[in-house]
Amino acid sequence: MARVYGYVRDSKTNEPIAGAKVTLVPKQHAAPSPSVTTDSQGFYEFLDGTFWYALVHTLKASKSGYLPFSASFVTPKPLKEKRQDIFLEKVPETEYAWYYLYVQDTDILYTEVTARFYKDGEMQVRRDRIEGGSLQQLVYEGDPGSEIFIRTDSRYYKRRKVQDTFPSQQGGYKTKTVELFKYSSAQKEEFGVLRGSVTNEKGEPVPNREVEVDGELTYTAGDGVFYVSGLRDGERYTVTVRPGKLYQGRTKKVRIEGGKTNEVSLKVYMRLYIDKIVRDFYLRDGTVREYFYIRDHIRGITFSIRGDKLEELGISGLDIGDAVALDISETDNGGKRYDLVGSDGRKWKYQAPEDPGDRVYVRGDPEKIGSLLGFVPSSSIWIKKQD
Repeated sequence: MARVYGYVRDSKTNEPIAGAKVTLVPKQHAAPSPSVTTDSQGFYEFLDGTFWYALVHTLKASKSGYLPFSASFVTPKPLKEKRQDIFLEKVPETEYAWYYLYVQDTDILYTEVTARFYKDGEMQVRRDRIEGGSLQQLVYEGDPGSEIFIRTDSRYYKRRKVQDTFPSQQGGYKTKTVELFKYSSAQKEEFGVLRGSVTNEKGEPVPNREVEVDGELTYTAGDGVFYVSGLRDGERYTVTVRPGKLYQGRTKKVRIEGGKTNEVSLKVYMRLYIDKIVRDFYLRDGTVREYFYIRDHIRGITFSIRGDKLEELGISGLDIGDAVALDISETDNGGKRYDLVGSDGRKWKYQAPEDPGDRVYVRGDPEKIGSLLGFVPSSSIWIKKQD
């Protein structure tokens, strides 16, 4: 008679663990997965008829106060025995909680697993590439009671999503098994995968960004890359990088080709965090125009707004410490248009002033400049004068 047996013990003390649940998961995951409970000596046993001969199975064990265990091995042939001892590690003292994800298939083909969770109150995004075996284990550490969102994306499987929470107690853990379902041969050509990369204006990857593809939500990992599967062949999708604290949003259209991984890249610009606003004047054709020059202390750049356009554009209340997004687009006549979006959602459009390279900068005496402007400034200012 064939059998699989063993003992479940504490990994440090080697003491037997009674009441532990042991489960044998066959490679043919549609088959039953029998479970037994260890006796007072930590002994467990699976007898002939509860497993497949000479095939890869996964042995799982769990017990309150211990971290879950998972390992793959080959079951014995007929009339043979296989001893497989299990050593469980006690849950360490920690302020966090754990979430154990088991991804299952007969033989896992290449799949991307993206998880968004929170640790120390900060959003974390992690992406893992799994392949091979009948069961893959992923472990996440996060704040107790906080949310966790997981999605799987692959050319070979229908996408799966998990919306759950970490255990509420510190040091607690929760397990979740996700089965993967393969596309048929026809479906593999009907659907495609989108691989996108999000970078800033310096070409650096932008992690932890929310990305939406026609309602399908995902996130960029540390390399600024995201995946979305299950997109239909020949259809156009709108890819939107949602705005965040540091970066503004971006939208792009992409057409999907089924049966392959499609590529798209999106560049996002940092929001402008104002630390200096300078009132300035520009003299052209005998007319003095007022400008406001705004400096961003993060990127070290300066842009200007023409003063006589302020009222027309409805701009008011712009002050030091405000956060505004600057979106740049080309106009039909070859110029540039700026969309300025305030932190309160206000949006202003204006044309960029002339190229500063076409001007000369003259510092004048305050009294003389004051007589020209009609008031006496408190200090020297710049007059921008057209040649």
